[in-house]
Amino acid sequence: MTGTDFDLRNLEPGQYDDLYESFEWDVPETYNMAEAICDRWATDRSAMALYWENADGDAESYTFHELARLSNRCANAFRDHGIERGDVVAIFLPTLPEYLTVTLAGLKLGAINMPLYHLFAPDGVADRVRDASPELLVTDEGGLEKLAEIDYADSMDVVLVRGDESESKTGDRPIPFEELVEGCSRSFDPVETAPTDPAQLFYTSGTTGDPKGVLHAHQYAIGQRIAGQYMRDFHESDLLWHSGDLAWAGGFANLLEAWTLGMPIVKYDGKFDPERALELIEAYGVTIFVTAPTALRKMMDLPPETIDSYDVSLRVVSAGGERVTPDMLEWAEAAFGAFGTLGYGQTECYSVGYPPLGDERAEKLGALGKPLPGFEVTILDDDGNELPAGESGELAVAMDDNPTMYLEYFDRPAATAAVREGRWHRTGDTASIDEDGYVWYLGRRDDMIISSGYRISPAEVESSLNGHPAVKEAAVVGVSDPERTNIVKAVLEPAAGVEPSADLVDELQEHVKSNLATFQYPREIEFVGELPKTITGKIKRNQLRDEGETQ
Repeated sequence: MTGTDFDLRNLEPGQYDDLYESFEWDVPETYNMAEAICDRWATDRSAMALYWENADGDAESYTFHELARLSNRCANAFRDHGIERGDVVAIFLPTLPEYLTVTLAGLKLGAINMPLYHLFAPDGVADRVRDASPELLVTDEGGLEKLAEIDYADSMDVVLVRGDESESKTGDRPIPFEELVEGCSRSFDPVETAPTDPAQLFYTSGTTGDPKGVLHAHQYAIGQRIAGQYMRDFHESDLLWHSGDLAWAGGFANLLEAWTLGMPIVKYDGKFDPERALELIEAYGVTIFVTAPTALRKMMDLPPETIDSYDVSLRVVSAGGERVTPDMLEWAEAAFGAFGTLGYGQTECYSVGYPPLGDERAEKLGALGKPLPGFEVTILDDDGNELPAGESGELAVAMDDNPTMYLEYFDRPAATAAVREGRWHRTGDTASIDEDGYVWYLGRRDDMIISSGYRISPAEVESSLNGHPAVKEAAVVGVSDPERTNIVKAVLEPAAGVEPSADLVDELQEHVKSNLATFQYPREIEFVGELPKTITGKIKRNQLRDEGETQ
């Protein structure tokens, strides 16, 4: 059941079993991602692919036909410059249309695209460039300034997008993008690639160690098409705005989910602002809005009358990339009359996310969902044994017949082998699967708190605290305790207008005791103006733990 026949909102929960049991992957012998997400739609010269706008209000739009021709010019230019199949091309750009032109060109050449987040500091860029040794790096003026502060490889040429190359501070004249593609043909025959040929190299954020390159194949797009349909109810008639950056696997995955269906997208080059978000949603007629929990909470802080003043037609609101609590989805559904859902995926792979429907919805809201059709998961103990329903352990994803599964950690065979257990990829996430088949996220394995012999999920405690009206957002960590080994500590951002007090601490502790269990309540509560977060919006729990140990 796909296409116009498929609509999550109109399906009954029991239909999941039929979908899951009958699903089969259709992976051809040859498959090029650029052809699948762009060129196949380019025969219709009016089919829109991209609406782009920046913080200054500059706006551009592109059809699939226009992007196909522009990327063909770029692919010819790259080839003439010596880029060959298997070479790494680094893309160090903000959210610009050229980002997509370069990405498509690399895929058509059989090269490996390496996205670099444009807000990386020089050291972050240097670490990744040294690890992957790209032949070419495409950037803008802001990127050039950062390159000037690092010792990048002499063999790596630099292409400048939308900038003045005469003001380069790198000491070398970068190649202007327009000069590079000037005179190049708008026709290009993509190289013949196998589904498992490498295509995209994403680097993890490095919050738990040095960043690792996660290498994905062209068939990643095949898997993401299914994830988009069954996780977020994507249809070719929709218009998607994913507020995340294309340099992150999640942002790129949503691009694939949309473009494999021929669905247009909106991309915004600017800092997230909740009212600006509503303006964009209204102006373009966005029907599917995908964002980070941090951004969604900023929208939740807006007065209801502000939200009501915008004429929006959202059909689906989805959040992912960090813990999504039921109150966020309930708010989205009440505020916009949309279907609220969450997305779970890693840089390495996707697996679950089929949402609760019908009578199950109220009880299961907040679960990661069931395994998506075509995907298989289990729970493993420390020895690699599969655990029964209801028991917590490490969430593992089957590697066979999973097109979203990464090929390897780039040039790190030992690191790759360390997370593989037979046919399973160990995610590093602690979870459980209930009797109905729903997966419940309990936190990263390193985040689990052992207190007085109890294993306590920080995610559960955070969810309980986030459900209290006095709390804007909560982060829970374990800190050392001589009597209990560790105790639960909560670091909270209070809701607007709430003043921290001893009485509020007592109230919040009782709230957790009554909603979860006595042993799970936070024995320490600290109020802060703002929780520390990574550039991708994830809470820096290591920092909170370290600060807790020194107090």
